[in-house]
Amino acid sequence: MSKSKFSNLEGCKIARVSTVPFFVFSQLKDQIHDLAEANGKVVVICSDGAELRNLIDHKNITKYVIEISRKISLVRDLIAVVRLYRYLKKEEIQICHSTTPKAGMVSMLAAYIAGTKVRIHTFTGQPWATSNSMPNKLVKICDKIICILATNTFADSVSQRKFLIDHNITKEDNISVIGPGSLAGVNIKRFDLAREKFNQSEVRKHLGISNSSFVLIFIGRITPEKGVGEFLEAHAQLHKKYKDIETIVVGPFDSESGSGMKFQDLKSLTLPGVHFTGFTAEPEKYLCASDLLCLPSYREGFGTVVLEAAAMGIPAVGTDIYGLKDAIVDRETGLLVEPRNSVALFDAIEKMYLEHKLRYHYGKNAQKRCYKIFDSKVISKELINKYLALLNA
Repeated sequence: MSKSKFSNLEGCKIARVSTVPFFVFSQLKDQIHDLAEANGKVVVICSDGAELRNLIDHKNITKYVIEISRKISLVRDLIAVVRLYRYLKKEEIQICHSTTPKAGMVSMLAAYIAGTKVRIHTFTGQPWATSNSMPNKLVKICDKIICILATNTFADSVSQRKFLIDHNITKEDNISVIGPGSLAGVNIKRFDLAREKFNQSEVRKHLGISNSSFVLIFIGRITPEKGVGEFLEAHAQLHKKYKDIETIVVGPFDSESGSGMKFQDLKSLTLPGVHFTGFTAEPEKYLCASDLLCLPSYREGFGTVVLEAAAMGIPAVGTDIYGLKDAIVDRETGLLVEPRNSVALFDAIEKMYLEHKLRYHYGKNAQKRCYKIFDSKVISKELINKYLALLNA
C-alpha cells in the first residue's frame, strides 16, 4: 500500500506518549512513520534511551524527552504531568495518544488540563490482571481514571476490550478496537524479505546452533510475567529428552517489572541449549533461524511478536489468555495452553516438534491470516481515518 492511500493529516499535531523508548521502537516505529508520511506532525514523548535515538529520522517526526517512571512516584509523576502539560499547551497539540499504563495516566491528566481536543489511550495489557497487590490495585484505579479523562480509548484486541468492560474499567460504547486488533499490525514487507536478508545457517552458526536443530524462540522483555520461567523449565525438560531442541531468547532483561524477581540473574546462568541475545532492532534475524515461537505470558494485550513470526510462516505456542487468543487461533495458526503451566507448555511444544506437517500447516495458516488482515499499512490507514473523524467530530 502506497503512502498516497493514507488520508492527509496536514496541519495535525500529534503527540505519541509512552513510558519507555524500547516500547516505542519495538511496537510503534512503523506506525509513527506512517503518520508522518500522511503529513502529520508527530512528536514522540517518552523517557530517554538508546532506542529513542534510533527512531527513524523524518522531517515530520520530533522527539521530546520526559522521564516517566514505570513505578508509582508521586513527586516524579507530578513533575512529568507538569512538563507534559506545558509542552502540550505551548505546542498546541491536537491529539495526545498514549500507550503503556503509566504513560496513560500522566498523559491523559496533562492533556485534560491542557484542553487537548482529542485524548486517546490504547490499553496494551493490565498489570493488575495477574496480581492483587496494592500497587496493582492502584494501577486498576488509574485505568478507570484514564477512561474518565480520555475522549476515546482503544484496546489492542477484541478479547482485551471485553476484559476491560467485564471488569468495569469502562463502558461498552467508550472503547473500541482498530481494525481486527493489534497495536500497529506488522510490516509485511520487512519480515517477508527477512529470509533473503539473513542466512539461516549463518545466524545459527553465530549462535552455535547446528542446522539440524529444532529451534524455539522467545522475543520480549525477559520478566516473570512473560512466562520466561515456565518456558525455560519446559525447555530444560525438552532438551533433556531431545538433544536437538535449542532455544533463542531475544530481548532485554527487565529489572523494573515490579515482579519482585531478579531475572537479571539469568545472565550468569549456563543453561544447556539456551542462547540469550539481548535486545535487537532486528528480531527477524533470529526468527529466520527459528522453527517455533513461544510466548507463555500471564498477560498480553495482543502479542505483536506473534504477527512478526506469522509473517515469516512461523507458528506459535502461547497461553490461553485475553489478547493472545486473538493473535493465535488455537489449532489453526498455533496452540494455546494454560498459563503458568510448564507441563502443558512442554506437551504443546513436543507436539509441534514431532508433527512436522502440522507445524508447517499452522505456519502457512498464520502467514495467510497475517497478510490478509494485519498489514501495518492497513492498521495505520484505519487509525489515521479515526484521527480525522475525531478531530472533525
